[in-house]
Amino acid sequence: MEKLFKISIVTAAILGMCTITQVQAQQDYMPPMSGWPAGVQTQWQVQGEYYGSQTQNSAVHLGAWLVAGGGTNYGLVLLPGGLLDIPSQQYGGWDKATRYQGATGPALGTLNGKVFNVSTATGGYTADSITGSNESRALYVHNIDGKSYVLQRVKRHSPTRGFSAAQVKNVAGAGGVISLWDSATGQADLKNWQQVDNAAQVKYNYLFRGIQTANTYGSYLLHIEFLSCFNPTANQQNRANSGIYVQHGYENQVLDNFGLSGALNEYGAIYELKAPKVNAELPPQVTLQTYDIYFKIRTSGKQGDAAGQATETTYANGVLVQDETAMPSYTPGASPPASPLANGPLYLQNHGNEIVFNNIWIVPNATPISLPYSSILATADPSVSIKSQIQPLGRSMDFGKLDLETVFDLTGRAIPVHGKALSIIPTETFNSKKP
Repeated sequence: MEKLFKISIVTAAILGMCTITQVQAQQDYMPPMSGWPAGVQTQWQVQGEYYGSQTQNSAVHLGAWLVAGGGTNYGLVLLPGGLLDIPSQQYGGWDKATRYQGATGPALGTLNGKVFNVSTATGGYTADSITGSNESRALYVHNIDGKSYVLQRVKRHSPTRGFSAAQVKNVAGAGGVISLWDSATGQADLKNWQQVDNAAQVKYNYLFRGIQTANTYGSYLLHIEFLSCFNPTANQQNRANSGIYVQHGYENQVLDNFGLSGALNEYGAIYELKAPKVNAELPPQVTLQTYDIYFKIRTSGKQGDAAGQATETTYANGVLVQDETAMPSYTPGASPPASPLANGPLYLQNHGNEIVFNNIWIVPNATPISLPYSSILATADPSVSIKSQIQPLGRSMDFGKLDLETVFDLTGRAIPVHGKALSIIPTETFNSKKP
């Protein structure tokens, strides 16, 4: 279990949230967002990825994951160097290892009976404040050396998001591609699916969880996209939980674990078998997340045997998270065919949360050698082969375009954008590890 620490948002707009009643922990929020309670809308607008640089040296970058925790609470993770590198996307530079989260400090105080918590990070970083409105936000941080940073909220997406079965046909090695679901042809595509433990097949014009393919398949490259519901007050395994079972035997976890470490039960993991190399989750409801999975079915033996075992090479949002991972046995919750050597259906798990899927296709018998992922990337997003030119943020940022608001402390006094650090208190946010 990983700890996330809460950060207070001290703009006038956020302070106005104090009288809003907390939503129920199990509430799933899906589009349209206009129907969400105001406090939940604000949580969605504030949470996300942030990127910027030192105001003293625009070449020194810093990334941040700001995770909605309900009410005015947010988990904060700071990533020296920038955010996780995602092919064709800007704002990378993080080393995938060094991350700062929280240190002990005095209580900040209360307002209208609510505790406002601000997070600091070990390694000498302290979060000061957030300003802005709607989706335009800026996070202010300083370090122990007195250097200050300005991080802007940014939006990124998977390089294979929206890459269709029709497009992949043009990639060498992608012969025989099978389209299983596309929202544009959804009604016709329903013939490819059968209900398992859900009353509806389609929701929000996407394929709904609790469903499996009518046909069975063996080895293949699978492309699938999903939209996570927004659960700001829920614990980890209650945040947008589902699963993608290849052969209905091996689960690739679907979860809103944005900001966490990437564990055995999180997105990118082969559930309870192998954790992802890195957490490649993007913020929920901001974009469709993707999986590109090379699945090789067991070739000999029985469950538990090392010889002939099934394997997976997996890319989550374009990032390699499983590299020829051996799967000697089925994962929990499997309902596989009688023989581990037999073809099985693709199953999209109903774990209770509202998860929808789109743009699902497979290329039978494709392997990383016969159909390299680099070929998929180059065709899906041609800019993947071009080094992103990052526009430095920080000192040269045009704050006027961000529609920034005045920053206030808890007494209601206006404070400078680069005012002194607020006091700190660590608070555990997500604490569930149930499957």
